[in-house]
Amino acid sequence: MKKWFFVLLSSVLLVTGFVAPAFAQEDVDCGDFNGDGRAVAEFWVGNGYSATNDPHRLDADGDGLPCEASQADIDYYRNAGGATLPNTASNHVAMVVLGGGIAAAGILMSIRRKKGME
Repeated sequence: MKKWFFVLLSSVLLVTGFVAPAFAQEDVDCGDFNGDGRAVAEFWVGNGYSATNDPHRLDADGDGLPCEASQADIDYYRNAGGATLPNTASNHVAMVVLGGGIAAAGILMSIRRKKGME
């Protein structure tokens, strides 16, 4: 009975962790940048977007210039080498706790199993 409860609880926590707001991607529009070409270029280059990879549809005409930023702004961030990396990692507290709990449960179960085999 305890085993099934643990499996059910772990499944529920795992599913709710994956639907946490930390994984939601907010939609970005040209208006969010208030006409600042450098901010648009930094966002565009920093996330690795291009004319063929444009999930926010910032480059409506497909010319590779988001929100009609200048080519100079795009080149500035492409050649800077210090552009920020996209935020792809999650440090959501619930996920960290869940991972630690699953690891601890696995260790405890392996120790109990070894003791039972002796």
